[in-house]
Order: sequence, then structure tokens, then C-alpha cells
Amino acid sequence: MNTNSKESKTPMGELKMSKIFLTIVGKGVYQPTKYRLGDKVYENRFVQKSILKILSEKGEEFDKIIFFLTDEAKEVNWDKYIRTATDKNGEKIIIEDEGLKPFLEANFKGKYQDVQICFGDNEDELLEMFGTMYDAIGEEDEITFDITHGFRFIPFLFFPVMSYAKELKNVTIKSILYGLYKNGEESDIIELKKYDNILSCANAAHNFICSGNSAEIAELISRKRDEKTIDGKKELIGSDNVSQKLKKLTYALLTCQGGDCDDAIPKQLNKIKNSKHKITKGSAAETEIFNNIINHAIDSVDELNRSEEPYDLGLNAVKWYMERGLILQAYTALKECVTTFFCCKYAHNSNYLDRELRENVDRAINSLAVNKNERLTISGYMNKALEIFNDPKLSPDSSEKYAAAFVKIVKHIDPEKIEYYRNLRDSRNCMNHFGMRKSSMFVKMDDISSHYKHTLELFADIENRTGEIITDEEALNMLKSYSKSGGAFVNFSNHPSEKWCKKQLMAARELSGNGQIEDIQFPVISADATEEEIDRTAKKCAEQIAEMNPSAVMCMGEFGLCFKVVELLHNKGIKTVYSCSERQATEIITETAVEKTSVFSFVKFRKYS
Repeated sequence: MNTNSKESKTPMGELKMSKIFLTIVGKGVYQPTKYRLGDKVYENRFVQKSILKILSEKGEEFDKIIFFLTDEAKEVNWDKYIRTATDKNGEKIIIEDEGLKPFLEANFKGKYQDVQICFGDNEDELLEMFGTMYDAIGEEDEITFDITHGFRFIPFLFFPVMSYAKELKNVTIKSILYGLYKNGEESDIIELKKYDNILSCANAAHNFICSGNSAEIAELISRKRDEKTIDGKKELIGSDNVSQKLKKLTYALLTCQGGDCDDAIPKQLNKIKNSKHKITKGSAAETEIFNNIINHAIDSVDELNRSEEPYDLGLNAVKWYMERGLILQAYTALKECVTTFFCCKYAHNSNYLDRELRENVDRAINSLAVNKNERLTISGYMNKALEIFNDPKLSPDSSEKYAAAFVKIVKHIDPEKIEYYRNLRDSRNCMNHFGMRKSSMFVKMDDISSHYKHTLELFADIENRTGEIITDEEALNMLKSYSKSGGAFVNFSNHPSEKWCKKQLMAARELSGNGQIEDIQFPVISADATEEEIDRTAKKCAEQIAEMNPSAVMCMGEFGLCFKVVELLHNKGIKTVYSCSERQATEIITETAVEKTSVFSFVKFRKYS
């Protein structure tokens, strides 16, 4: 089989579409029949002669006329038509009449060709026949096919051949004709193209269900609007605006329009569903067939319109996108769904579509969705909330609303349950930037399922602990109190404050502006570390501490790093201290040994000078 199409070209070298007539010649002994096509009637033994004669009178011209025949059919019906008859004495006689070739020579010389096909006795011959029929078709041909005398499976074989050629050679089907033989009566030549259109519509609906792309359905409907069949009758006509509605629905699906605008998925879906008739002006049976197919396709999106909350639409859309392998859309919908959920839960009296609200909610989410060793202390989060509260670009109402939502989020969310979000966000950004970023990452297709699962778990945890969410008033009071009193006392050492004695805890709280003590683990420093490495580590630690706006910092650890951090904090005007302790030694004499123990008792904090 040759998949390289046979091309005809204009003098300028452009491809020229050919109108071709395809037909199959059987080996039967056919009786004279009055075949009717439209308002024309022509009597002949061969339906092909009737069709070509009538179409020629209607002004239908073909560039190529191709007859497929087996050796047996050629012997019986091509050069001459051989039939048996009974003479007046009752004897059987052989009569030879004109076959198909003389008729073609007289009327279509230079345009017709006979193409030999095998009989089709086994699967190999069937494939050979498939290839023969396909190779006879050229690029972008417009095909009229007569299947009247197609033997056994050959009419069925036509449809996969045409589907294959439609895809590889971009052919179109003008008409599929079949002559109904009625002994002694006029026999209609009927148009079967509508059944090819049903197959095309079913395929188009399937493609929409699998991808959300309605282009094929819309094109099919548009193409039907003014199209006429070969006998002059109009086919089914699409309603005036259904094609545009389908295109807008596809736009909404593939560009993730999940908001509340006119182009949003739910609104576009409602518009198309409210169009009761997708195809009109055909017979009742035909319109029902086509409308059932199109409605079946549209129903596949119906789940995206079943949501009481805006974030439900997001979750439904993520699932819908994942099932179809639309990963970028799934990531986009899931990320925005998380933001929407947080807006609704932590700023419930606000418009979740408020761009600045969403940006500040994202700031809270991003500050939580970090590795464990990168998480901020409560002081660090409060400082970020104060930046929102004191933002001069915001109105007083907006600054309070956004800052309150930020505080409520960081006070309520379990950081362990939102850590996954970092990978979700980075994967989405990587795809949105076409991978053209220095920090680009490899996005695994299967990761979105894991992110979806984690999101459901996060939402369930928030819903189960809704009663623990503080009010806006409580959040703002907490923020204002923190602003007036200053930051926490930061313990930058290897000694967690939970193990301090009561006296040391009380002394630390006296130095704390808000009564809070925040622990930051002093890093492990290798004895082989260079001065440059010490400088880099000190700078990173000092910046982390400074972001917390501490009232005082206890800095104790490896001497070199400790010195550098204290120096950097002093330059930022931050008070630094170290603990002073007294050593109390005791001896216990036993029968076999003397046991010595040392206890270090906290005395006070002394300022680095």
C-alpha cells in the first residue's frame, strides 16, 4: 500500500483537488432496471451507466472514474455483457451485449480506468484489497462512491478505507450511492452519505469526550448548514449558533476559565445545554440520531457544572483534566483551586476573585509550603503579615482584611499537610514558562494525581478543624499586639528552650517583646570549614534571624560563626546576649570510687558588647 498520495498539480505547481467516481463491478448477470436519481430516470442493466448518465445530465463532471473489478467480473461484464436466456423453444442460449468498457470509451474516454482487485479469500487478500482501493485515491480528492454491486464485505471495507484516506490524504466524501433493485419497477438510487456523517459525528464526539476539543463537531455542524447532496437535497442543517457555542465551550475548557465571567466553563456549558436542538431541519429520525451524539459529548462535561462552592468546580475540573491527560490544565486548576479554597475559608466575607486578596493568600500559602528547616517562626510570619498591614498601596479596609487572612492561615494550617504545594506550584510554573527558566524542573505526569490526593487531605483537615480558626478580630488584635511589643526572644544555640530551667525561661521572656521564645538550631560547623564558608553561613543565619524582628538574640555555639553572626546582628541594631552560669561540683565517695558531678545553674543573660 502506498501512503504517498497521487498528486495532480496546476501549472503553478499547486495541488489540485480531483473529483473522482469510484464503483465496484460484480460478476452478476444484471437485469434491465429503471434507476431513478432525483427527478431523472435512466434504464440500463448496469447501475453505473445509469448513475454516470444522470449525473452527466445534471452537470456533474469527474476527473477520474475508477472501476474496481475481479478477474471474474471483468470477464463477464467489462468488454462485453454475457448473460443466459431462453429461446422460443425453451432452450438456454448465451447472449452477448455491450459491457461497461464500450460505454466508457464512448462517453468518458481518457477519464476512466479499471483497477483489478483480488477476490478476498483470506485476510492477506483483504489487506491487499484495502491497499488497492486506498492507492487509487489522491490527495484531497472529492469522492463519489457507488457500492451497489459490492460483493460480500466490500461495501463495509469502503468505510475504513475512507476513514484512513480522510486522515492521511484529507479526502472528502461527496456522495455514497446505492441502487435499490426492484424487479419490474422503478428503482431508487439512494444516498447513504448521512451514515458516513453519523460515523464522523460519533468520532468527533469521542474526540471531544477525550480531549475537550469540539472543533470537529463544530466543523461538522457548520459544514452541514448549506451542503446539498448529489441529488439536490439538503442534508441536516446545524442551528445558527450551536457551532459558536461549542467553540466557546472548548475555549473555556482548554484555557481553564473557571471563574465567574461570561466565558467561564459553567456559563458556557449552560448556554450549550439550553440549546435544545443542536441539529435542525432534517427528518425526525436523523435529527434524533445526531442530537443524541452531540448531547452525549456535552454531557461528558456536565460534572463541571455540579458545584455548590467555586473550589468544588476546581476539584471537579482537576479530575476531568487528569482523566484526559490534560496535565497543564490540571495543574493550573488545582493551584487556583487551593487559593480559592483558602480565600473562602479564611476570608469568607470577601470576594474570592479579588486579585489582591488571592495574591496575599498565596503569600501565606507559599510561606508555609517549605521544607521543615526553612519554616519561619511565629515572629517571622507576623513580620510578613505586618508588611501587608502597613502596605501604603492598600486601603485601610483592604490591608486589615488581607493581613487578617494571612494571620489566620499561618496560625491554623498544619505545615506538614501543605508541604507538597511547593512542588505543585513549581511544576505549574515550569510548564507555564515552557521550561525556559534556570530553575526548570522535570515534571512527572503522574505527580498531579499525588498532588490532587494531598489537596483533598488538606481540605479535609481544614474542614475538620474549622472551629479552631480564629476570627478576623482576634487575628488583628494578635498582629497589633505583636507590632506594639516587638518581636520574640530568639534562642540561636544547640540548647532547645524546652529544656531550660524556669529561671532562664523567665529571664528570656523579660527580654522578649511579646513574651515568645523562638528556637533556631545552631548549624553544625566542620573543623575543616573555610573562612569563606563561615561567612556565607553567618550571613544566611543573620538574615533569617533579622526577618523575625527579634527583641533579643541569645547567640551561642561554634566560636567563629558565633562571632560573625553577632557582628552582623549588631550592624542591624539587634540586641545579642549570651547566658551566664555557675558550675556547682559535688563528690560522692563510695566503697569503690569517688563520683564527681557538675551542675550548671543559670544566673543571667549578658549582652555582647
